[in-house]
Amino acid sequence: MACDVSLVALSLDGATVCVPAHKYVLVSRNAVFRAMLCGPLADGADTIHIADLSSEALVELLRSVAPSRHARLFSSQFSRHF
Repeated sequence: MACDVSLVALSLDGATVCVPAHKYVLVSRNAVFRAMLCGPLADGADTIHIADLSSEALVELLRSVAPSRHARLFSSQFSRHF
């Protein structure tokens, strides 16, 4: 199953980091993502810019939201950014 949304945030050193994700996982596991992606203000965009979190914090949030069998992907795929 391919990722169908990208979350974009700035790292602590100012670099832009794009984190691929699955809308279904985000929506089913987190009320904030549910509101962003399915609520009345959702715009259907495939790229979501996260201004309130650093990319490092975003990856930690995604690790807590993702099912345990997928959480390891975040540590291996994005460790090169941090």
